[in-house]
Amino acid sequence: MKILHLNDIANTGYTLVRELRRRGLDIELLVLGTKKNNILRVHHTRTNYASSLRISINSVFSLIRKLWEKWDLIHVHYLYKYAYLSALLHKKYLVHIHGSDIRLATSPRNLLDTVNIKPKKYALKNTQTVIVSTPNLIKHVESIDVDKNVEYLPHPIDTKMFSPSSSTKYREFFEELHDGVDLLITSPLTINFSTKGQDLLVKTLARLGVDNYRLVLSSRGPDYKRLLDLVEKLDLKSRIKFIKPVPNSLMPGLYGVSDIVVPALSRNHVFGVTALEAMACKKPVVNTWHKKYYGETSFPEIHYSEKNLRNILELLVSDKKYREKLSEQQRLWVIENHSASTVAIKLLKIYRNILSY
Repeated sequence: MKILHLNDIANTGYTLVRELRRRGLDIELLVLGTKKNNILRVHHTRTNYASSLRISINSVFSLIRKLWEKWDLIHVHYLYKYAYLSALLHKKYLVHIHGSDIRLATSPRNLLDTVNIKPKKYALKNTQTVIVSTPNLIKHVESIDVDKNVEYLPHPIDTKMFSPSSSTKYREFFEELHDGVDLLITSPLTINFSTKGQDLLVKTLARLGVDNYRLVLSSRGPDYKRLLDLVEKLDLKSRIKFIKPVPNSLMPGLYGVSDIVVPALSRNHVFGVTALEAMACKKPVVNTWHKKYYGETSFPEIHYSEKNLRNILELLVSDKKYREKLSEQQRLWVIENHSASTVAIKLLKIYRNILSY
């Protein structure tokens, strides 16, 4: 079978393509970058599996010709433009939904979101199947009247790249973050209160009563300035360290130097890529999640609640042995449920069902 992966979200496309190529599949990754010097770049900075195709803005037909090549299936990441184009070209494709692409179709924020709903429905109506990257998205797809099969495909995590050994190897790049403090908490996500919950984290830490700690946060995001105001109001400037976005290849080092990692705190109650990567690196992770999506696990269920968050943080801060126990439980769970090899096998089964192999 010959498969084209189109677009890449949260490194999912890259990880899947690499794993499937290891299994002998004829598969390619095509990632469309931003416009620069009137050029639309098709690239992927971390792999030679991507096409080197470069398309003039005045020659969009070059892209169409690329898509028109003989593919058994086009795997489109993110619902809308490229799925819509694949539908218009009458290509056999599946849509891989990652979050805001479907949420904005079911809960539009503005006129543009509302206008985009019809093309998204058209793309869903003509797809072979729908894959979602987190289990909470199934209900959003099903609320759209398209009558399509929806399957949950877990985020694939490269458990060789994200591992305790990689964390040790690259932590030297971040050792200074731990200088002068006994406890380092990291939350390396774009600052967005509604989807990442850094405001809840900061408010909880202000009331936690921990003396010698540092919280490391990203220096970008729509709520960055609001967070600065909140930090000033709570008198936490000496406790907070803002850093620039970390290259994906060095993320294991940031996890490695951390004592606790706090990724998304939101009412979505699912694990995102950051949480899974940190777990794979054997670091204790505090992320809102619900057993209705994941079933029974051996680690505590976290809800969007300051009281709940404070209780679990107090336990982790005061009990190093518990941190070690939780991190080992979470690492084993990720390996079993989210390793790239496990997810690739599930995806290959989906491909074969579509293509009747």
